[in-house]
Amino acid sequence: MTINGINFIPPTGVAVVFPQTDTTYTCIATGAGGQTDTATVTVKVTQPTGGGNPPVPTIVVTGGLNQQTIYRDNILDASGSFSPQGNNPLTFFWSSPDAAILNPNSPKPQIQLPVNEGDYRVFLTVTDSKGNSSTATIIIQYRGTNK
Repeated sequence: MTINGINFIPPTGVAVVFPQTDTTYTCIATGAGGQTDTATVTVKVTQPTGGGNPPVPTIVVTGGLNQQTIYRDNILDASGSFSPQGNNPLTFFWSSPDAAILNPNSPKPQIQLPVNEGDYRVFLTVTDSKGNSSTATIIIQYRGTNK
C-alpha cells in the first residue's frame, strides 16, 4: 500500500492530515486481483472561540531542523523550546519511523540511526501545561562512516 509516496509493508498505513477547513478524504484500496473498495470520511474543522488560535509552544532544536552527521548515535537538543505564555512545564515526545529513540520524553533524547547512510526523519511534539502543542520534523542527513 502506498500513501503520500510511502510504501507500507505489510499493506497497512496511516496518513496524518492537518486540514484548516472542512475536508473530505477518499481512500481507495485495490486488492491483488484488481478488486477495489472505497471509503470516504469528512473531517469537520471547528475554529476555537475567543479570537483565534491559542499560543503554542515554540520549538527550538539546537543545530536546526536539518542536520548532518557522520555518526549513527546522536543527541538532539530541544531544551531551548519555550511557551510564549509561560505555560510550563513543557512535555516532549520524539518519534521516528526511521530511527531508534532512547528517552523519547526527554528534551535531549539519544537517536540511533540505521546502518545505511541516508536522510532520516525525527518528529518532535512539544506540549505546554495548558495542552497546546507544536510539532516539528527534523531531518538528519547521515553521511558517515562511523558504523
